[in-house]
Amino acid sequence: MFITGGAGFVGSHLADRLLGRGDKVLVIDNYPTARRDNLTPQENLSIVDADLVNRTFEHFAPEVVVHAASSDMVPR
Repeated sequence: MFITGGAGFVGSHLADRLLGRGDKVLVIDNYPTARRDNLTPQENLSIVDADLVNRTFEHFAPEVVVHAASSDMVPR
């Protein structure tokens, strides 16, 4: 699984759920509003800076991509 925006609120919770069921997860984020500490380090979790998207996508070759990235916070 490849999750853009994976260090944000939605993406980090999705990553936790997928890792919990044994999936291999690659998270990519540029951290405009996200925090690296939203993600608990795990053996099957990789975190990549957004500037490396093309090379990472070619190397990881995911079967599924989940786009959870957003430029703004969800309004309350």
